[in-house]
Amino acid sequence: MASKTRMSASEKELKKTYIDLLGNLVESLTGKMGRDILSILLDGPNINEFIIAKKLNLTINQTRNILYKLSDNGIVSFNRKKDKKKGWYTYFWTIDILKTLEFSENRILESIRNLHSQKRNRESKRFYICKTCGIEVSEETALLNNFTCTECGNVYEAQDSTDLLEDIDSKTSKFENELVKIKEHLEVERKKMGKKIEGKNKREKEKRRVARVEKKKATDKEKRKLDKKLGKKESKKKKSKPNKRK
Repeated sequence: MASKTRMSASEKELKKTYIDLLGNLVESLTGKMGRDILSILLDGPNINEFIIAKKLNLTINQTRNILYKLSDNGIVSFNRKKDKKKGWYTYFWTIDILKTLEFSENRILESIRNLHSQKRNRESKRFYICKTCGIEVSEETALLNNFTCTECGNVYEAQDSTDLLEDIDSKTSKFENELVKIKEHLEVERKKMGKKIEGKNKREKEKRRVARVEKKKATDKEKRKLDKKLGKKESKKKKSKPNKRK
């Protein structure tokens, strides 16, 4: 997303979409400031860390600590510039939307796999609960303790997993819906990246072509100079030869 003084309506909508899609992920990595950090970084590339600190009402060290956590996961990158007068470095931060979406996709896929595993476990095994202590145990553990709670001595009761299975299905459905949206935006961002790479390759190819042309021009110029020089020498030699008498 380009850095501009004013964002267009479409850019604002895209920013809101990314905050909704990625806010929980960033917050899980950085704490409560995660969404605010994300919102600022989505304003454009190379955001001055002092501006971020001021907007969040944090010290520069607190701000850097949050950004370093995101950097450790490849979500943000930075450039730094040295202040020639004061001698310290200022960091300018940029969020990598493509990597953030990919990171989020992997986290969601992992969550879905875990939920599927929980569901299979619940459907294939029995569980028991102590209604007094609220402690749930597997059937194996219940058998080992003669179906008696080791904490209070009350008898375990069979646990009805219906509500829990419904909750698992609900969470799975929510993650799957998020995954669809993530994949949609991943496709868009990958196309953008592909165009950037294609454009870069074209520019590099053109630079190499121009360099070859310039090199050939320089070579031809040197060759003409050399031919001219050799031609003058040959001409002098012919003039300096004495005429033969018959």
